[in-house]
Amino acid sequence: MASIEVPKAGDYPRINELGIQIAELHAGWRPDIFVSTRTSILQKSFDKLVENKEIYAIYEDGAVIGYMIIKFEASESAIKKHKKKCVLEIICVDKQHRNKGYGKKLFDYAIELARKNGATYFYLDVYPQNASAIALYEKKGLTVEKPVYSIELAKPDVDARGNV
Repeated sequence: MASIEVPKAGDYPRINELGIQIAELHAGWRPDIFVSTRTSILQKSFDKLVENKEIYAIYEDGAVIGYMIIKFEASESAIKKHKKKCVLEIICVDKQHRNKGYGKKLFDYAIELARKNGATYFYLDVYPQNASAIALYEKKGLTVEKPVYSIELAKPDVDARGNV
């Protein structure tokens, strides 16, 4: 039976490995933004996410098979109804475990965490090429809120290994 919890320090290599799978997908979809890399998440970033309880791993038989990064943002804006927003930054499931309900379990857990933490608004973004994620989000009742526009202002320095 799958369980979800904040990952242990020793889970960093596996979570980085899973993140590389997602980085490869993103680099294929948007090579203008993403690079192929051997490090998807820096150790110090991972440690901070763990410390702040902003990363959760899903385990099956004691092994990490996926993870999510979730953050909470407070708004001081006088014009916004929602004062606490939950942002789901990433859901990642090992390619060998996809389409088995693990992404749904992570998503449901994210919604549960959002409610427990007093969020009144839940937000995520997804690339249009990610059909399986879009299908899940639509099935869960999420709707498209707004289009997002972007422009590259400068070319970042990227070495041969994809490090910025």
